[in-house]
Amino acid sequence: MQEICPNPLMWNKVYSTLKKAWVESGGAGEQPPKPLVVDLWAYSSDHEKAERWQQTLSWALNHSCYSVVADIATNDMYTGAVTA
Repeated sequence: MQEICPNPLMWNKVYSTLKKAWVESGGAGEQPPKPLVVDLWAYSSDHEKAERWQQTLSWALNHSCYSVVADIATNDMYTGAVTA
C-alpha cells in the first residue's frame, strides 16, 4: 500500500508546528497549506489528500521546516481506502 498523507491527528499536529514556525519567522509569504482534516477529510478523495500533502512537503522544504515532516512514523500515515 502507498502512503498518501498523515492520519488526521498527525497531519493537524504537523500543520500546527509549521504554522507556528511561519508566525515566528514573521509570517512572510503564504502560510502552510491547511490540512484536509475534520470535515475536509471525509469529503476529499485520496488523490486530493495526496496532492495537498505534497503541497505541504514542498512548503516545508521551501521554508526550511522539512525536519517537521521528514520523520513521521509509518503507523502515522494513511495508506488509502481499502477497496475490494
